[in-house]
Amino acid sequence: AAAALAAIPLATGYAVWWLVFGADPAAATHAGGRSQVAGYALHGLDATFAGLTVVAGLGGVALLATLAVTVWRRSGGPSAQLIALGATAALMFAGIGWQRVGFGMENAASSRYVYMGAMLLAPGFALAVDRLAVLAAPALHAGRLLLVVAMLVNTGHLLVHATAWSKRSTCERTALSLLAGSPEAAAAADRSLQPLAFSPDVRLADLDRLVAEGAFRARVPADDTERSLVHAVLTVPSKTCLPT
Repeated sequence: AAAALAAIPLATGYAVWWLVFGADPAAATHAGGRSQVAGYALHGLDATFAGLTVVAGLGGVALLATLAVTVWRRSGGPSAQLIALGATAALMFAGIGWQRVGFGMENAASSRYVYMGAMLLAPGFALAVDRLAVLAAPALHAGRLLLVVAMLVNTGHLLVHATAWSKRSTCERTALSLLAGSPEAAAAADRSLQPLAFSPDVRLADLDRLVAEGAFRARVPADDTERSLVHAVLTVPSKTCLPT
């Protein structure tokens, strides 16, 4: 029942997403082999546990430990709640991989996916840490110390990456604003061009709609710097606004 409660809404939501966005040009442009979806999902799960442990090499160990405490208990049988959470995380990465595997395996480790996986898998991981007490009290203390270190490290990552994402967002909004008001972009023959590598869902054909929805204002490039930015964005493949 718990597994159904977790899986059915996820399956319904993904079915709606598939019907609305399944033919999205971003996925079609970066089509990948569906045979790699399982590997994509596994890479996403491994990246999630790597984020929970923050110590290189411990991600796979944490994944196996969490799986062990999920499917094996001394009494009462497997935990339905933990199985439901784990199945949801695996289905999530598999569903994303079905469309995004063409972007490469590393795409599975994107923070926007990993943080959702972490929320689902953290209870099982916490239980695995508590089960270290079966080995010895010092093992439990070491596990809890690892959690404290992970919390501090991930807090630092959050602060640093939040600043970086803010700068990238500002850069992309400026670039799209100039593109929307640029005669050079308006004259581009390929309206399916994806000008920003980090935001592959945005195409030149979407600019008018985004302006109408108030995402940004169309602005004509006013100087050589802004015209150079437009030219850089229209260069394929565009590296504009990506970290250097």
